[in-house]
Amino acid sequence: MTRKVVLTVLFACIMFASGCSNSPPIPDEKITDVVRIFMHDPNFYSFMVQDSSSSHLKMVSLHNSSYVAPVSFFADVPQGEKMWVLVHHVRAIGANTGMVFEIHIHAPRDVEGAGWNH
Repeated sequence: MTRKVVLTVLFACIMFASGCSNSPPIPDEKITDVVRIFMHDPNFYSFMVQDSSSSHLKMVSLHNSSYVAPVSFFADVPQGEKMWVLVHHVRAIGANTGMVFEIHIHAPRDVEGAGWNH
């Protein structure tokens, strides 16, 4: 078979398999009150989140192991406001899911390097 035929058949199989899932869609998740962003690698980020009613800080880490799409950054947060992240959960094949990150920042300098895990 030619490469084009193989790719067409593979694409049709993937589309058929993904359409067979009866799982409901997973709602988007919004992480607010982000004060620092750490990039471990291009698909692994940690966010320092500050509770708006206290001085408590917590870390939230997201690792997109499915590599559905690259992370998108938007420099659209006004100075003085906290950053935020939108996580789109996307159905892959069957019940498997992946994530697409939208990270909303003040400026590119808000993204800091973090420890590498490899």
